[in-house]
Amino acid sequence: MSKLSSVAFVVLVVGLCVSSVAHAQIVNVQSLIGDEPEEGLSGAVEAGADYRRGNVDLVLARAAATARFRRGDDIVFAIVKGEYGRTGEPSATFVAKVFEHARYRRVLTSIVTAEAFAQHEGDRFRRLRVRALVGAGPRVRIARGESWSLHGGAAYMFEHEQLSDDALAGAGERQNAHRVSTYLVGQVEANEHVTASATCYVQPRLDRPRDLRVLGEAALATALSSHVTFKTALVVAHDAEPPPEIEQTDVSVLSAFAAKF
Repeated sequence: MSKLSSVAFVVLVVGLCVSSVAHAQIVNVQSLIGDEPEEGLSGAVEAGADYRRGNVDLVLARAAATARFRRGDDIVFAIVKGEYGRTGEPSATFVAKVFEHARYRRVLTSIVTAEAFAQHEGDRFRRLRVRALVGAGPRVRIARGESWSLHGGAAYMFEHEQLSDDALAGAGERQNAHRVSTYLVGQVEANEHVTASATCYVQPRLDRPRDLRVLGEAALATALSSHVTFKTALVVAHDAEPPPEIEQTDVSVLSAFAAKF
């Protein structure tokens, strides 16, 4: 497969995800984890900010830290993300969310890897006081070339959610659910400095498949040096049954610098 056709394939992966959705509670950890971490400890720190004064008053900051440790066939990942923003006069908060994720991988064969993970998050403006989940399942290398790869995964996932104690319908409501979490992730190294990737998640609820969450992300990472990367991503997310007063679909374009170690 040529590099041009590989890039087209990655774009097609995310295109299929986006076209299959008409605010999802899915975070794409695959783009933060990476494909083949090096032996020993490695990681990255990302940061982005937007500050404006005048006709528009805005303060927006976001950051993410990723740590990876590999010893032979055992791989451990830990991710922490946060985003906070205020706007208007008088100033009011419009973004406030946190996210933590831990994942363990055990390489079984050259094709199959076993995964287990745990996650916690909160998002005031999705009315999500807490979402906690655990899961496990296989990750499969579907195909791989000299400069590209395609992986897929499927896992059983148990999640617990509690809505914020606000004045809206369903305030403080708690819910447990059993889901299947599936993903497809493709990556292409266009050259030694530029990497394109696409990820699609689909998470139906086992006892009510119409309660479906989907996320598609296309990203472009440019290495500015051996330790600094600039990343831009388009994210489309859909939740078929969001909390009351919350929109079903979100679209966002994100940019950030990452310092690798």
